[in-house]
Amino acid sequence: MKYINALLSSTTIIICLVLVYYLSSTQLFSDRLIGTKRTLLIVMLSIYASFRIYKVYKLIKK
Repeated sequence: MKYINALLSSTTIIICLVLVYYLSSTQLFSDRLIGTKRTLLIVMLSIYASFRIYKVYKLIKK
């Protein structure tokens, strides 16, 4: 069960980081996300990915 949780969390981390990359370096969703909303989404996804990295590290270390 621990490995399934780590695998799903790792997948979530990868998805968040890829989305952060595309939002910050391309014009993805530029018609819907403009200015502060775009920046806030990038920050929130980065924080969530960091949190999940911490949780996976803690799970694997256990």
